Amino acid sequence: TSIGTSTQSSFTDDMLSSEVQYYYVVKANYTAPDTASYYSNEVTIAVDFTAPAYSNTTYDSLVGGPWVVSTDITDWIGLAYDSLGYRADGGAFSYVGSDSSSGDTYYYTIPSYPSYTLIEFYLFSQDISWLQNSGRDPLTGYYGFTVTAVSENNLQTPIPKHVFLNQNRPNPFGAMTRIEYGVPRSMHVNISVYNAAGQRIKTLVDEVKVPGYHVVNWQGTDDLGRRLAEGVYFMRITTDELEGTKKVIYVR
Repeated sequence: TSIGTSTQSSFTDDMLSSEVQYYYVVKANYTAPDTASYYSNEVTIAVDFTAPAYSNTTYDSLVGGPWVVSTDITDWIGLAYDSLGYRADGGAFSYVGSDSSSGDTYYYTIPSYPSYTLIEFYLFSQDISWLQNSGRDPLTGYYGFTVTAVSENNLQTPIPKHVFLNQNRPNPFGAMTRIEYGVPRSMHVNISVYNAAGQRIKTLVDEVKVPGYHVVNWQGTDDLGRRLAEGVYFMRITTDELEGTKKVIYVR
């Protein structure tokens, strides 16, 4: 279907609809001599004017931390990134990416804080469209709860609902970085560090882990204890439930 002509080097199509994939070809007509070119190669443009949509955001503030936040994020064209921002007692926000996802459901972990701490958080994401539509939940303000005091007699070890690997903190790092992960049941866990060439250079965890939240530290060394060169590395968790990778930046 012909949609118009132009004597300029560009053409504006102002009849676009959201969440539609368009296919374009161009043909040039010359006036001197009066000839026409062949059609150009086909160009595909996916149009999305709609921001990522959130629904079913849940968290259990009545248990001791860490706290797992789950939410459904839908977007026609797909997400470029997603994140959760949280703060304690009105301080500066810290940010974490999703630990894992299943379909449209994404999972995040807020670390533990002492009793009576006010925790506030919100979720945000951006899609891969050329408009870079951004979504936020809630639309304004924050979710919030105060950490409940738990008596030592009733204290139970919290168990995550899903396998997760948090982004290391700090990142970038120099002397040492902290890596948090968790498993919902006993399972074999391997967490290893790879260089940009895909070579495994450091094994951080390689054993069966009991259900719960776990931490491992890394000092930027390889399996022989040698300091690595500055650069980008990749931390990978492998279990029978999840395989995931985080980018790690090491500076000396």
